Amino acid sequence: FDQAGVVIGLVALREAGLAVAYLAEHGAIDSARIAIAGYSLGAYLSVCLAAVEPRIFAVALTAGRDLPSSIPFLPLIRTIVDPCDAVQRLAGRPLLLMNGKRDPRILPAQANRLFAAAGEPKEQRWYDGGHWPPASTSSDSTQCRHQPRLVTVSNLTLKHRGASPDRR
Repeated sequence: FDQAGVVIGLVALREAGLAVAYLAEHGAIDSARIAIAGYSLGAYLSVCLAAVEPRIFAVALTAGRDLPSSIPFLPLIRTIVDPCDAVQRLAGRPLLLMNGKRDPRILPAQANRLFAAAGEPKEQRWYDGGHWPPASTSSDSTQCRHQPRLVTVSNLTLKHRGASPDRR
């Protein structure tokens, strides 16, 4: 949590928010079906953006997690940014969380805490691998890597395909 990392994270969130606004205004895009997918740090940023951006209909996270319990001043940090609080604020929007069974960076307990904090509809998948997902997961998360990527829900493989995009 150094100062440069915080600034970069805020810039990434602002840029992703601008991308959502652009897509919502674009005539060729169904603004009721905008989704976000993120990998690792991108998963963290994606869930934080989705928590405050109601135009995001669905969220797909690869290598997503709760904060490590070993972080110094964890209660203080949670008052500033908390992925479990963010995932709770998805308010019924579909969530797909995918993690590696042998990921040395994202421990299963961290992924499970994030998943447990989420409301329905949600789905958790474990791939056979480490931090980098195998190619077989690419159709699930549209090959998101590091930076949040915006896609339409029709490109996501979600268990809850029948969920209505009409939330207005």
